[in-house]
Amino acid sequence: MHIIERLLQLLMLHVVCAMLFSFVNVTTELI
Repeated sequence: MHIIERLLQLLMLHVVCAMLFSFVNVTTELI
């Protein structure tokens, strides 16, 4: 089923975006 693969891709994309967002927040706070 391709639906599950699509959901996994969306989940991974969401996790990566969340990690990048938190990383940027920490970096801006340190600077």
